[in-house]
Amino acid sequence: MSHLKSSTGIAELQSDTAHEEPLHSRQPNGQLLPALLILKKNVRLLAAVTVAAGILATLVLIFVPNYYAANSTIVIPSQSRSLANSLVGQLGPLAALTGDFGVKDSSDRYLSLLKSNSIADILIQQFNLQSVYKKNKIQRLRDKLADHTRFQVLKGGLITISVTDKDPKRAADLANAYVEQLYKLNSRLAVDEAARRREFYQKQVDSAKQQLTSDEQQLKNAQETTGLIQPDAQAKGVIEAIVQLRTLIAAKQTELRIMETFGTNSNPDIIRRRTEVEGLRAELKKLENSNSESGIVGPRNLPSAGLEYARRLRDVKTDEAIMTALIKEFEEARVDEARRAPLVQMVDRAQVPDEKAGPERIVIIIASMLSGLVGAVIYVLWRRRNAQFSVAAARILASVDSL
Repeated sequence: MSHLKSSTGIAELQSDTAHEEPLHSRQPNGQLLPALLILKKNVRLLAAVTVAAGILATLVLIFVPNYYAANSTIVIPSQSRSLANSLVGQLGPLAALTGDFGVKDSSDRYLSLLKSNSIADILIQQFNLQSVYKKNKIQRLRDKLADHTRFQVLKGGLITISVTDKDPKRAADLANAYVEQLYKLNSRLAVDEAARRREFYQKQVDSAKQQLTSDEQQLKNAQETTGLIQPDAQAKGVIEAIVQLRTLIAAKQTELRIMETFGTNSNPDIIRRRTEVEGLRAELKKLENSNSESGIVGPRNLPSAGLEYARRLRDVKTDEAIMTALIKEFEEARVDEARRAPLVQMVDRAQVPDEKAGPERIVIIIASMLSGLVGAVIYVLWRRRNAQFSVAAARILASVDSL
């Protein structure tokens, strides 16, 4: 009896697939047409799944609220000239040794301030974002606010602040609040930085005064002991070149020490400044060690008495140049400390948007329908393939039972 049922089941499976080629006899290039025929037979199922996916996506999107985007634009204030920049005009033909001292783009600084936790925490508290984002931990609130905010640097020193929110008014208020908090934070940091710069330059000026007084006394002693006349014009030119180089080296070293108080040794600006100092030192050594064969009358070729005078005179002139530059920077630091920080100017104030920025419902529905169609096609082909394997297995069992 059981043998009869087994034979009957096998006969049914064979009759269902009698019109198809055996599985082992099919060639890879002949599988496309049977697959299309299978899909054609199941076109109703494919259509039903596609429509169902679209309907499901539509029902879900009914409960997804619109969100709006508000944009505000600011212009980045320019930075003041540095100590080394203030000396470039005094170097004459040696200016080529100084490299490029253009004003550094401060976009990264202001982007870092806008993304800081200080501003984020103030905005979270000001707009009660804890109840808006349904988060309790402060770091999750910061991350959620960052997800809804985008900063973009434009040409011409402009930064655009874009905020998305379900409430169009809150989106505009947040974009404008970013600018207000940036101005307050930048003002506070600028005052602190100016105070530290003033204190630093005050110490440098005092030290330079002491050095100048000492070198002037040594020059006076050299004049009294040697009764020396002035060196010739060529020697004076070399001395002036050496003075200019040493002045520039001192200025760059001062700038480097300032930068090291705010950055690390891996900072690209600090590395570049150290390289410039090393290059200027090599040039200075070349000038100081020049001889008559090179076409330049160096200090070594002056008479011994003239050499002593030249060295003392060089030290005094170097101290005077350094003193002048330091006093200028000290006065600028005092002015910067007294005045307010560079004004962060708002080019475009964020307005309440009247059109939604998303979600793109039509795109989402079409994508959902395509996904449903692809899934249905895969299911139909898999089901047919599984049925073919079942038939093959049944034939094998039937042949085994018949033995």
